[in-house]
Amino acid sequence: MKSDESPSPYLEQAQEYADALANIGEPVKDKDLVMLVIAGLRDEYHSLKGNIVARQFPPAFSELHALLADHDFLVRKAEPVPPTQVFSAVTNPTPPAPGLLGPSNDGLYTFCLPRIQDVPKVAFSTARVSSKTWHQRLGHPHHQLLNTMFSKYCLPISDKPCSFVCDTCLVGKSSKLYLPLSNYHSSHILDLVICDVWGPASVSSYDGHSYFLLCVDHYSKFMWFFPLKLKSYVFATFRQFITMVERQFKTKLISVQTDWGDEFSKLSPFFLERGIIH
Repeated sequence: MKSDESPSPYLEQAQEYADALANIGEPVKDKDLVMLVIAGLRDEYHSLKGNIVARQFPPAFSELHALLADHDFLVRKAEPVPPTQVFSAVTNPTPPAPGLLGPSNDGLYTFCLPRIQDVPKVAFSTARVSSKTWHQRLGHPHHQLLNTMFSKYCLPISDKPCSFVCDTCLVGKSSKLYLPLSNYHSSHILDLVICDVWGPASVSSYDGHSYFLLCVDHYSKFMWFFPLKLKSYVFATFRQFITMVERQFKTKLISVQTDWGDEFSKLSPFFLERGIIH
């Protein structure tokens, strides 16, 4: 690295050498390329070189630009700014004489400070994290935008870009279709019974139940709850339910509404035999 050379051209030249070797069938490992670049840095980067060499896992070549820019920024920040205008205080017993001498602009003294160069827009980070962590830090952006930020700002990641599924984004951006209001009106109990099965539960009950069958009477809004150990128990449980409610209320079940799941498809012949509308 030359005395007047900035980090960007230095890294670009190193990348060109690595690409040239790869084209002739002699590719350079990323770790070896990093060590060669570090060895060629000027003495002013001595502290950064010692920090990188002491690491158990050296950084990737794509992270060097951010590390060098971070180091240059901290060095410039620590340097004292030399005064460019010298003012001398004088003691003059005469009231009209000024207390300070120096150039002024419309009665205001100005300081001409050197212009500070713009700091490259890079991520000041030395630890690689997963792309999911960056996705959460940046406010859950779209995968296409996140990939652009990885490439443009050299964000250090420890896995493949966008190799994850964000549950928060799926829940926040999901929607459901509008369900029109039903005009159906029941006039007696058991005119319509609505049934559904829930499960499996992540934790089984004390008795080993992982599902439950819920039956709701449309007219009375009365509910029956049946815990189930297996989903296949729906057929036998529902037949027992029909026998019980028809005897208790002394009337026949007219119709049943379900979501046509597999657990209710086996009941179709039974419904046809009993004359129940499904």
